[in-house]
Parts: sequence; C-alpha cells; structure tokens
Amino acid sequence: MHPSSQHLRMRLGTAIVLMPFGRSRLWNRETMTVARKTIGERLAQLEAQRKTLQIRLGKQERAIDTRRKVLIGALVLHRLQHDRGGQFAGEIAAWLRRELPKFLTRDGDRDLFDDLLKPQANEPSISNIGNGSAAS
Repeated sequence: MHPSSQHLRMRLGTAIVLMPFGRSRLWNRETMTVARKTIGERLAQLEAQRKTLQIRLGKQERAIDTRRKVLIGALVLHRLQHDRGGQFAGEIAAWLRRELPKFLTRDGDRDLFDDLLKPQANEPSISNIGNGSAAS
C-alpha cells in the first residue's frame, strides 16, 4: 500500500477490513464507535435478550400445556361418545360426574359440561346419595 493512501485513509477516519473470499467492508469512525459498547451496555443488551427468550419459552410451554389438555380432553370425549356401552366409558362418565362439580367453579364452565353432569338412569345422583333411593 502506498504511504500517502494509508495516511489519507487514517486522516479521513476510514478503515478497510478484509473479509474472507476477497470481500472487504468499509467502516468509518462512527461505525466503529457504535460497535464498541461498554461491558455494562453489553450486559444490559444480553439481559434484554434473556428476558425476550424467557417470554418466548413461557409462551411455548403454555402452548404445549394447552395442547396436552386438548388432546387428553379429546381422548376422554371420544371414549365417552364411542364406547357408550363399555365399562371403561361408564367409569369415566361416573368419575366425571363425581369430580367435575368440585373442579368447575364458574357457572359458564358448568354450562359447557351440562350434558356430562346429568346423572344417568342407572347411577345415583349427588342429591339422592344416602337417602335410600340410590341403586345398589
């Protein structure tokens, strides 16, 4: 490199960085100043990135949890609809009629499961348990 061109580049505040495969990038002083951050600035940036990734991970975990719940619910509903005469479906239905009223706290949620919460003809209802009218 000719000494006068080197001097000219330094005086203008421009540096040429050689990149692989013969490409070069031209940087000026402003670019170099922005690229150099203090340790505190870099830590703050990394902390912001960590928080963003934690939020993304939380969303991913909630999506997985929701999908698992939907699939379990779909399996239970499938068994209840397609194995009506089977012992397993009858046990699931009885268990749901026993446990869902304790689990569901909002009236809107109870309305969603109204068909499952109605007692069947061969099962005791919650109101007639213990008064002798339950089937034995």
